[in-house]
Amino acid sequence: MNKDELSQIVDGLVDNLDIMINNSPSCLKLISSKGELIMMNKTGLDLIESPDMESVLGADVYSIVEESHRTKFIEFNELICSGKSGNLVFEIVGLKGTKRWMETYASPYVLENGKIAHIAITNDITELKNKRDLDKIISKIREKFIEYNKAPKSFYEYINDKMIECFNAEYGFVAEVIKDEDKTYLKTYAITNIAWNEETKKSMKTIMKMVLYLKI
Repeated sequence: MNKDELSQIVDGLVDNLDIMINNSPSCLKLISSKGELIMMNKTGLDLIESPDMESVLGADVYSIVEESHRTKFIEFNELICSGKSGNLVFEIVGLKGTKRWMETYASPYVLENGKIAHIAITNDITELKNKRDLDKIISKIREKFIEYNKAPKSFYEYINDKMIECFNAEYGFVAEVIKDEDKTYLKTYAITNIAWNEETKKSMKTIMKMVLYLKI
């Protein structure tokens, strides 16, 4: 292609820039130095569970960052708006309560008023992070298997705790499915204490020392 043909292609790309941005599989966003949302494409809006850009224009981006990650994200935004580039992994809580792990790559962007903003490409890495965490847990479980060889209950409790941690859950149990003739049971080896008061806590402590058979 000659330069004229390339120029026409570039002009066409500029004309269709909005379409390209909104069809991107990544979240593209622009944030002010104070954490206000200036622009976000459709992928990003879907990730934060917003129906449209108008609903969140000027909103506080910091508020959707999970609390334990918020300070680090604020510092990251300040770093970017000071003129440096960087990347960060953090967790968000969508407007409807969905938690997601995000990985972002950001650079400074000069606005028309001369102020520096934060422009970024961000991807949902929840599944990848869960897989990485699970791989680490499986590796640790293999190590603990030898350590807890003579204390199987402690080993099962360790597995239960780690799986809860990996999946950000509040309750879990480790069990074996046993089929006996026409009946099916769950043989539990470790179970989370789900007691709601002191009396039931005592009962749960007793139950958790036992191997339970639950009929399915």
